[in-house]
Amino acid sequence: MNVLFYLLAVGMAIGIKMIYQYGDFQYLLYILKPVTKLVELFLGVSFQYYEGVGFINEPLKIHISRGCSGVNFFIMVFLMISFSFLSKIQNKLPALLIFFMSSYCITIISNASRIIGTALMINTLTFPMRYERLMHQSIGVIFYFVNLMVAYYLFSKILRKGEMIHE
Repeated sequence: MNVLFYLLAVGMAIGIKMIYQYGDFQYLLYILKPVTKLVELFLGVSFQYYEGVGFINEPLKIHISRGCSGVNFFIMVFLMISFSFLSKIQNKLPALLIFFMSSYCITIISNASRIIGTALMINTLTFPMRYERLMHQSIGVIFYFVNLMVAYYLFSKILRKGEMIHE
């Protein structure tokens, strides 16, 4: 029975990846808009939306677009949580939906924190131009890895304390 729900989780992840890969840019606004709003709120700046391009803040040189949408992280978090905890839960379909929505929220927060951290570091510290891309990617890897570990830890604690896990 678990295999059916694992296949459903993989199917959901493939669906998200297909939308990311082949869908129009507007289909990514479900993830880009909330991330941009959090970044605007935290940094106290505004972004201009350009159709098919993304959200741009010229003074800070920040461009939030398809490449930094966090969709791959969303898929990673969702599959990690699903494959790690689904077998321990009795009501699998509601749990899968909760995992999906939780992964979405984790992605929004993680992605916004990554963009904010990158913006603060790159605009505060001076890097030679040739290292900016490397710094941007390195910060992303670190933020996402830490957030992935934190998500796993929190889910394991929450599910241990909750009634969702059966022994």
